[in-house]
This record gives sequence, structure tokens and C-alpha cells, in this order.
Amino acid sequence: LSRKELKQDNVALKVEETTHFLVTHRALVTKVGGVVLAVLVIGLGSWFFISSRRDSREQALASALTLQNATVGTIVGAPAATQSFPTEAAKSDAIHKAFNSIISQDGGSDEAYAAEFYLAGIDVADGKQDDALKKYDHVASGADADYASMAKLAKAQVLFSLNRAPEAETVLKDLIANPTAIDRK
Repeated sequence: LSRKELKQDNVALKVEETTHFLVTHRALVTKVGGVVLAVLVIGLGSWFFISSRRDSREQALASALTLQNATVGTIVGAPAATQSFPTEAAKSDAIHKAFNSIISQDGGSDEAYAAEFYLAGIDVADGKQDDALKKYDHVASGADADYASMAKLAKAQVLFSLNRAPEAETVLKDLIANPTAIDRK
């Protein structure tokens, strides 16, 4: 290599070429830059919207779950923020209303399937096994694999309690054949 070639700065040449291109194609660069900026703004806006909706669904589910721990009757000396209901029926109505609100507003979301799963558990506790089986079937058919496997396991337990062992065994065999992350723990 000659001394002249060694002194040549390739970075400076590339910067000069890029500057020349940008100056000669200013209108094109402005249009492409505007499109890229618009795509970024739309993408970030969508991400923030989806994130805020998910956060509000999670908060609604958490609020509904806290209703299950509320007391029935009045507690003397309890803070004003303590949730309580005058009767067990009022508490049950509030819980059902909260879970059904999540299901109706956000049907198809993980939180809606979780709410339906909890309602099915309440139905089992109330002796409404047929209603619980329908809810478990709905969760098992529409939710992601983890919620579906929990619903199938709960369904099998209800089937065993109803002396429908062959059906329950079929459900359990399906769970064994198709394990999920929850099943492996």
C-alpha cells in the first residue's frame, strides 16, 4: 500500500457519501422518515393501549377475588376500608356480579377464563355440579393450555364425585397424554 492509500479515511468517505445522498434525495428521505415515525407512534400507542387494558382486567379480577375473603356481618373496630356484607347471600351476589362483569366485558381474555373457572368452583361448592361442568368445559375449550388443563383436572374431580369414573378417566388420560407447564410442576 502506498502512503496516500494509508492516509485515506474510509469513515470520512462514507459520511460524505451519505450526506451527499441525503441532500440530493431530501424529499424521499423526508417521506420515508415520516412513515417510519408514524409506524413507531402507532406501534407504541397500540402497545400502551393493550398494556393498560390488560392491567385493568387484572385489577378487576383481583378485586373480584378479594370479595371472596370479605367478612359477613359487621366488625366492631374494623377500618372503614374493610369489605364486609350484611348476609352471605349479598356476598355471593357481589362475587357473582364481579366475575360475570369480567366475563361479559372481556370475554376470551385470560382473566375472563380465570373468572369463569372461579365461578365453576363456586358452583361446585354450592352443589351445582352440572353448571360447573359446563363452565369447566368452556374454559377447557377456549382458554390457553395452562388454564385448560386446570379446568380439565377440576372437571375430572367433579365427574368422580358424581360417580362418573369412566368419563373422568378419559379426561385424566387426555391430561396425561398432553401435559402443560402446570401439569409438570
